[in-house]
Amino acid sequence: CACPTGFGGSTCAIRAGSDTPTDCGATLKVTSEWQSFYGNVTKTCTWWILAEKDKHVEIVLESVEKHESVNCRWGGLEVKLDDPQLTGFRVCEARTIPKVPKFVSKDNRVILHGYVNAPDKPQRFIIKYRQGKNVMKSM
Repeated sequence: CACPTGFGGSTCAIRAGSDTPTDCGATLKVTSEWQSFYGNVTKTCTWWILAEKDKHVEIVLESVEKHESVNCRWGGLEVKLDDPQLTGFRVCEARTIPKVPKFVSKDNRVILHGYVNAPDKPQRFIIKYRQGKNVMKSM
């Protein structure tokens, strides 16, 4: 099966590993308090940020190291807040961070996928994250 970005395993149900000898990604559990995270990507890394069931995740992009490229071709950070089969919001330098850099997931998971296509230029970023209130239920 061809898994969406950020997923792996025979049924695409687990977090994808990295393309480095040591897995640079992780599954991060959130609390109601803001927590900071520093990411350093040299090839590909995937992080899942998980809240409790029926809660959502809030994240703030604090900084992204400059990695100039058109359409984040040479590297960036993809943020998936909703359908994991779709491409998420991509950030590859500070000017691509929205003026209001807070994002809220649609369910209890955010997927961060860092990637670099220029091996001599690692992608670094800092985020804050916390568990938000209850997820809105569809009627």
